[in-house]
Parts: sequence; structure tokens; C-alpha cells
Amino acid sequence: MKLPSWVSALVSLIAGGIVGGGLGALAAHHQAPTPAPVRHAARPLRATPSPPAPELAREQTLLFLGTDATGGGERDSLDSNSDTMLLVHLSPAHRVGVLAIPRDTRAAIPGHRVFKINAANVWGGPELACRTVSDLLGVPIDHYLVLNLTGVRTMVDALGGLDVTVPKRMHYVDHTGHLFIDFRAGRQHLSGRQVEAYLRFRHDDEGDIGRVRRQQAFLLEAAHQVFTPAHLWQLPGLWPRLKAHTQTDLSPIEVVRLVSVLRQLDPRRDLEMTSIPGHENATEGPWYWIADLNAIEPFLERVFHKPADPDRVNLTPRVMIENDTGRPNRELQGLIRMLGARGYRVADVRRGPERGETTVITQRGDRAGAETLAGLMGTGEVVVAGIGARESDFTLQVGSDWQEVAERPVAESPALTVTGSRDSARPDRGRP
Repeated sequence: MKLPSWVSALVSLIAGGIVGGGLGALAAHHQAPTPAPVRHAARPLRATPSPPAPELAREQTLLFLGTDATGGGERDSLDSNSDTMLLVHLSPAHRVGVLAIPRDTRAAIPGHRVFKINAANVWGGPELACRTVSDLLGVPIDHYLVLNLTGVRTMVDALGGLDVTVPKRMHYVDHTGHLFIDFRAGRQHLSGRQVEAYLRFRHDDEGDIGRVRRQQAFLLEAAHQVFTPAHLWQLPGLWPRLKAHTQTDLSPIEVVRLVSVLRQLDPRRDLEMTSIPGHENATEGPWYWIADLNAIEPFLERVFHKPADPDRVNLTPRVMIENDTGRPNRELQGLIRMLGARGYRVADVRRGPERGETTVITQRGDRAGAETLAGLMGTGEVVVAGIGARESDFTLQVGSDWQEVAERPVAESPALTVTGSRDSARPDRGRP
């Protein structure tokens, strides 16, 4: 029984581990392992100056891995398949970008064969996992951090648990895999073991891909709770509990430099997330997730500084409208016509819970496109996260504030096109 991508909370929770790890390591004069050489991307990248400085002097890209051991003593394993792969970019300006990589993504693993990307860690450790991800995405990776299941529970329990909004009824029992999941829908306070179970759940019609989207929603919730004065003072004490459950090539001084970014993080303003879109394919043997990297090229270029592809194809942006106004869908026809006139394709209109504020979600990481859409609306908070409708580029959650600005004249502004193949926009049923 494979465990799911249970650690999308890594950026928020592991950030706590990193903060605690750096301070605790320096206090104890911990001897870090010799850092592995930086893995370079297959394609040449822009030169980035990196002058020495006590603070984080240059941008850093880290690969966070969560291992998928099952049962008994294997729960503490760090050299098994990577159940979660998160590529995280940190800048001296205290901004963090996160790309979730589905564990079943089809990739060429150097020295081995084309297979599921989560096998790279067990075949060659985190160094091979970094090389595989770097080759796939065309971006360099500076460091890695591996965390096992026990570490996840330890961090959550040390923080006194976390509040989680469970989107729907979740029930699944697997005695062999030691997996017991039973949650009702709604917001509730969960312990470390409960958070682990919640993040492991994938037994619905969306499978692993739906779980990745839920985990990004969880990450947003967790970040707002972890990065508060009430919790920051607890973080240094985490390291003695965590170090037996982690593996990293970060030296203590490198950890402290990363702390300067993480401790000043404002999750709402500084945290951006997305995941690799694509489609399922089971015709070549194993069940694979076929990545559509073209769809997130703007995110890779802007956040990870991947060189722009001159042959990239621009496509008409697709918008899914979630009607959260409490009014009938027909009252949004003016909005639909306006979007169509500006070059957008409205993929669907759905009813949602009533809310006061409009939100524009860009699940492909296209912040500029979301800001353009919010400008056309005349309202709307932009959220960069893979939590919107998978069959669209933008999810427009229309709140009651739209009623207040609906009659205002909209400034002329061309719609921003997006990139990629529409294969990534088709609904998927997830793993059987």
C-alpha cells in the first residue's frame, strides 16, 4: 500500500523544522553532512551572482521529500519511495514559491529507466531525486531535505495540533497499511496522527491528484497558523525531536540564512504554490501522470528563473466561475459576456458557498494573468495555489462584493494568454 503525498505541509511545517534545525544545530555544534554538489539543469540557465553575506545572499531552490514507508519500523525509513516531492524556491526578498510534483509523474531517472519519479529516492537517494527533478523541469536544485512520517507527526504535535478544514466526508480503513481515516466535513483541530491520516487520504474519484489539491489548501491553512508569534518561539526546540527523522545536505550556517527568509514570511502575500498539471496514462504498463510542463512555464520562468521558451504556444485562458454570491447563476451573464469579449473562455459556472469577497485563484501559478482578471472584475484577491478547478487556468470565486462593482465601467485591457496543452485541462478521474 503506497502512502500518499502526505507532506504538502512541508513548506509550512518543515520551515519550522528548518528554523529549529538551524538554531538547534548551531547551539549543539552539530556536524552537518558534507554538502553534495549542486545539480545543474540540462539546459543552460541565467547566471545568478551570489556574493557572500550573512543573510541569504542569493536565491535558493530546495527539494523536500517525504518518504512513504509502511508499517512497523519501516515508518522511520528515509530511503524509500518519495511519497511527496515539493520544489521550493526561496529568495532574499522573503518570498517562497512551491511546485508540487505528483509522485506518479513519468520521468527519465538517470542511470536507470523511465519510471515513476518517486522511485528516484529509493534507487539513488536524494541526490538522484534532485538530478531527476532538475532534468525534468530544466531548473537547478541547490539542496534537499528528506522527512519521514514520524517527523510529520512530531512537528504537528509539538505545535499543539493544527486547525484543518475537511472539505468532505473521508472514511477509509487499511489494517495492513496501518491507515485509519474517519473525518466528517468541517473545520476541526487535528493531532499529528490525525493530520497524517488526513493528508494520506486518496480514496475518492480524484485519487492522488485530488489529494494534491487538498494538501495545498491545507498548506495555506497551516502556514497561517505556524508563522505566528505564538508558534515561532516553539520552533527552535523542534530540532532535537526531528533530527532522527530527517536527512539534509544543508549546513548549519546555510540553515540560519534560510531562517532570515522563513521567519519573515507572510503566507498571504509571500507564498505561491502550484502543482504539475497533466493527464493520466495507463497504456504503457504502470499508471503514470503525464506532465504538461508547458502549462506552468510562466510560473517556472517567473519563480524559478527558467529561460523563456521562444517556441511556447499561447492559448485562450479558461476560467471556471464559482458563484458564491447567493444569487442565481443567470445574474452572472453580464460577467460571462464581459469575459468572453476580453478573450477568456468560461469553462463552467458552478454554485458555491456564500462569501463576501471575490477571489481569483490561479492554479497554474500565473500571477500576472490573475491580476489582469482581478482588474477586469474591479475586485478580487489573487491567490496563487493549486486549489482551483483542474479543468481551467483560473478559478473565479465571485463573492457578494461583485454586486457592488458589477455596474462600473471596466477599463479596456486585453486578456493575458496562457501557455500549454489543453490536455492538462481535461477532468481526470484519478487512480482507480
